[in-house]
Amino acid sequence: MKALFLMLAFAVACGDTKPDEAAPRAEKPVAPAVRKPTAKALAPAEVLALVERWKAAQNQGDFAAYQTLYAQKMTGVKRVGARVFRFDRAGWLTDRQRMFKKKMEVSTDKVEVAVAGPSASARFTQTFAQKRFQDVGRKELVVVREGGELRIAREEMLSSTVVGSQAAGAAGIAGTFLMLDGEVLLEEDPGLDFKAAPALDPGDGSASFRARAAVDRAGVPLAGKSFTVYGAGGATCQGTLDRVSVVSGVTPHFGTVAEWHGQAETPALSDAQIAEQVWSSGRTVLVGAVGTCDGLIARAGGPPILAFEEVRDDKLKTAVLASFRKLDEWEKTQHEFAATDERGAWDREGAIVHIFRHPTSGKMWAVVHANGGDMCSGFSAEMTAVFEQAGKSWKEVSSLTLDQFEPEAAFDLDGDGVPELVAPRVIVGNKGDGFETLHRFDYPDHDCPC
Repeated sequence: MKALFLMLAFAVACGDTKPDEAAPRAEKPVAPAVRKPTAKALAPAEVLALVERWKAAQNQGDFAAYQTLYAQKMTGVKRVGARVFRFDRAGWLTDRQRMFKKKMEVSTDKVEVAVAGPSASARFTQTFAQKRFQDVGRKELVVVREGGELRIAREEMLSSTVVGSQAAGAAGIAGTFLMLDGEVLLEEDPGLDFKAAPALDPGDGSASFRARAAVDRAGVPLAGKSFTVYGAGGATCQGTLDRVSVVSGVTPHFGTVAEWHGQAETPALSDAQIAEQVWSSGRTVLVGAVGTCDGLIARAGGPPILAFEEVRDDKLKTAVLASFRKLDEWEKTQHEFAATDERGAWDREGAIVHIFRHPTSGKMWAVVHANGGDMCSGFSAEMTAVFEQAGKSWKEVSSLTLDQFEPEAAFDLDGDGVPELVAPRVIVGNKGDGFETLHRFDYPDHDCPC
């Protein structure tokens, strides 16, 4: 099974109109505006109560109550095993209404609430059962206040394991670390004490807001280790960690950003106040810099990592793409595309093929990452598959748990002659049952795609 993302969209947005997209108004003399007080932060108890109402509506089959819990503009992301679907509010409720025709059981466990001023996120483990189907996974609800009531502006199934299906493999390769925004990602959710209050990090990164706090190097055993950083071409540089810190990152809902910047008739927060909000709502990691080195992965000690060669052969790429377009999931997606009265292949403008060859054995593997349509309206789909060359043909070797990714390099991290495929913040490898995601890191993203 290859990773598949299929979007059934209408006019996608979530929350109120973004500040920079508001309709222009004719200018006329007005009295000086009196700023309203800062919007009251959401209370965790309110968010937990909303989660309970959301769960009860499903268990009681009360669709009328269920649909009132969603903001007028929202995004919903559904995962079932490896398949992913994205909807706007209308599409989400249409899909959910079909689900309500049969009795279901929804339970939640380990609910965690993070408040970011006028918005909040609730993360929990959801178990969903309906007739013979059951899946378990982490879910996130992003909550905002709309018309004085709490509403869900984004709902996403972060992971889904279908009960009875094959489970995902272990995360990561021993001794190998992901690079995150130019630093070595040493530990996730470290729980370390820091020297001073977190401050906003002004640099660009994989989250729109990051806050950083320094920590004592003495409390980080890896701080004295030698690291080699690897990029697409192999080793780029080597050195010890010269800065160790804890970073929290999040991409907030745009309504939250407007509040922070004073664009919603509320006083702007100071950088220190925004840093506090980022720290409480983001995901925290321990990172270390190796001079100015940057790359995809880093390894602490050990022998050099063997890098695969990328093959740039149009004839081979054409053969791989032909195999990709014979897959059942590709044909199902093509059928959805044809139903919109479009012509040609759904991925005709966005199918990218990467081929990697072992430098000594000459064996080759390929990855196809395809996109099609417009994410914010109409048809949109995304699909990834991994292939291994078998004689003159290409055999698909993706697992059920493969996520969407586009590799930038391939390495033999465990010395078995089979590549680990690496993209920014992602390692994909084959542990015996096909290529699957071994390690992936993403900061929370609470914003809307359109």
